[in-house]
Formats: sequence, C-alpha cells, structure tokens
Amino acid sequence: MNASDVASILNVSAPSLRAYSQLLEQNGYKIHKNANKQRQYNEHDIDILSAMLALKNRGELSLKEAAIKVSSADFSPSSVVQSIAERKRDEQSAMTVEPFDNELYRILELMSDEMVAMRAENKALNERLVGLESKQDATLKAIESDNEGNEQMNELMNEIKKLNAKIESLEEQSQQKKPSLLARLFKK
Repeated sequence: MNASDVASILNVSAPSLRAYSQLLEQNGYKIHKNANKQRQYNEHDIDILSAMLALKNRGELSLKEAAIKVSSADFSPSSVVQSIAERKRDEQSAMTVEPFDNELYRILELMSDEMVAMRAENKALNERLVGLESKQDATLKAIESDNEGNEQMNELMNEIKKLNAKIESLEEQSQQKKPSLLARLFKK
C-alpha cells in the first residue's frame, strides 16, 4: 500500500506518517521501498504503526519510546491493537443485518406512515403557498397600476394648473393693456 492510503487508514497526515516511519526505521524496523525509493506498506507495517500510535495516545509512552517498543523483534501488535484482518472480519460481521423484531418493525411502519402523512401535508401547504403567491403578485400589479394612474392624474392636474395660471396671466395682461373707452375716443 502506498503512503497516502496508509495515512488515510491511520487518520494522520502524509508528513506525520513519514516522520513515524523514519522513527521506526531509526530503531531498526524495516519498511519495504519500491524502485523509486517510496515506502510500500503491508498489513503488518500498518499494525505496527497503529500500535505505536495507540501506545503514544494512551499516554503510556512517548512517541520515541513507543517506536522503540514496537520495533523490537518480540513485539506483537495484537497485544495493543486488533490486526487489520480482525478489524475487517469485525466490520463484515457488523455489516450483516439482523432481522428486526416485531416491535422495531411496528415502530418503523408507524414512522413510515407518519412520513407519508407529512408529505401529503407538505404538498397541500405548497399548493396553498403557490395560490397565495399568485394572489400577492396580482395585488402588487394592481397597486403598481394604481400608482401609474395616480402619477398620470397628478401630471394632468399639474398641466391644468399651469394652463389656469397662463389664462389668469393673460387676462391680467389684457385688462392692463386695454385703454379705457375715453382714452380710445380721445387718443392721446
């Protein structure tokens, strides 16, 4: 297995795995390397690394002491952690589904029925929401239309006021310019 796979299995970073591997190698443990001098880990290597980390994490030993202990020829990783084969066997047995007893099956049915009812209720609420949204849209359009009508009405009223002001102004001017009847007769 390559380093990234092992780092993922051990839940450590690649640089940490490299440091742990170097520490083991400094204490005499051999990890196989390929032609490119990259470490290739086997299940036993992973078990050794797991045991080293377990000893360190339990607070029993420092990392260096744990590396020395697991690197010794008489060390058995199974004394600290389960082997990968045992973990795989346990995972497979945990994955097998045991039949439900009647009580659990009944609870599951009730929950399923409740979900169906909730879905129907959600559908009805969604339909009602769509109806309310369309009414809201129609109301907003009517308000906008009224506002446009009011704006037009205001514009017309302003024009009428302007025209009335002009008419008044013209009337005043015409009254001021008209000479009186006497003035017209005697044109001075």
